Amino acid sequence: MTDNINVTVKPLVWALIDQVTYGAISCLGQPYTAWAIDGFGYCKFPGTSCGERFNGGLQEAKSAAQAHNDKLILSALKPSATAQEIAEYIKAKHAKREGQTDG
Repeated sequence: MTDNINVTVKPLVWALIDQVTYGAISCLGQPYTAWAIDGFGYCKFPGTSCGERFNGGLQEAKSAAQAHNDKLILSALKPSATAQEIAEYIKAKHAKREGQTDG
């Protein structure tokens, strides 16, 4: 039942900070910055002191930031219940109801 639930994370919204640097804030308040120099993209992830280099330019740096943000948010989610847990709950409720008599 719950195995088919899809969850997506909202994309980061990038804003130009200066002539070459873009910034985005995640829904958790985590700052990301991305920029490109000489064909390489760079991304500074939350909690880091320097940017990580990417061969694919600015777009790859932004994609890396989005992937990092997605992983961070999705790792905090917990599945609500497994199909097995739901079946056991329904079975227990049914058994309890069967055991009750009208007074």
